[in-house]
Amino acid sequence: MKTIINYAKEETRSFRELPFNDVDSLILSSIVYLDMKGDIPELFSKGYILLKDLDSSKFEYYARELTDRKKYIALIKNVVKNPRYNTLKLDNYYEKESIEEVIGFKAMTFESDDFIYVSFMGTRTASMISWKEDFNLAVKSPLPSQKLSCRYLDKVMLETLKPVYVGGHSKGGNLAIYSSMHTFLINRLRIKKIFNHDGPGFMKHIVESRRYKCIKDKISKTLPSGSIFGLLLYSDEPQRIIKSSGIGVNQHSPLNWHIKNGDFVYLDDFSWASKQFDKSFSSWMEELSEEEMTKFIDALFSILLSDEFDPLAVPNRNYIKMFTSVRKCLKDMDEETKDMLIEVLKRFVDAAKNNILNSND
Repeated sequence: MKTIINYAKEETRSFRELPFNDVDSLILSSIVYLDMKGDIPELFSKGYILLKDLDSSKFEYYARELTDRKKYIALIKNVVKNPRYNTLKLDNYYEKESIEEVIGFKAMTFESDDFIYVSFMGTRTASMISWKEDFNLAVKSPLPSQKLSCRYLDKVMLETLKPVYVGGHSKGGNLAIYSSMHTFLINRLRIKKIFNHDGPGFMKHIVESRRYKCIKDKISKTLPSGSIFGLLLYSDEPQRIIKSSGIGVNQHSPLNWHIKNGDFVYLDDFSWASKQFDKSFSSWMEELSEEEMTKFIDALFSILLSDEFDPLAVPNRNYIKMFTSVRKCLKDMDEETKDMLIEVLKRFVDAAKNNILNSND
């Protein structure tokens, strides 16, 4: 089974020989997860660094907080040696994370002789701020990260007259679409393509808006067959389903998506579990009022953002530690909030049961 790690090593043709594509986009929207602050010129500063000039001794440090650390290191090692990528200029590095503002944002720019690629970071597994932003997409817009993405894209596009690609994985895909919708008309005309790799959708009124419809044909959305995140909320662009070797939520990881003959391995339909989750979540969302959802999100993340809760216990499947910390947090919660949280979660379980029982699959 080959992945973008193999592609980053084996596909050495230039972008003039083989034009920029969805697989290239997934690679560049994966690199933005690496913590390269201080090594890439920041937004509003001058200069750039070539990919091939990154200090390889720092690669382990760049990936230190990522769940698939070894895979990310393998990816960046292949990219900096590959002539297809290693002369790309990296600049405009910008990140902001704030508990008070509920924002987890990072973006950077890759520039070739013929185009630029604006890459927005998605949801980091260990960042509860990023997860709360994802939940807030259901009840609020624009979010602070969406506002930042608009300002970032406008600033970058002022600096060049080259054609532009915009993309991201997970929440980064949502930001790529949102910023492209809201940039100036002259900028929208210069955007060649918008890549959304398993990113969530939007509230219904946004998908029905004129701004969304104006860019819809430029959006390329790819999702793993077991997608959860990419099916959340509303979207109207065509979707292509990718085979992934991940199990459960690990289907979401871009480093698990299958590649064959220089392209993704496409499937005809989503997995049964993915379809059932999508139906259950949609039914649940329709039942809840905006006020109920807002209170639920605040209550849930009062637990997840507490000092007692260790976010690294979740991806490492340390369930005993996770449930112990949740129980401690629930003890400190007032009875009204606790009852509401439990009730809303029960309603999700009921929705899931009904969808499974009524399923014809």
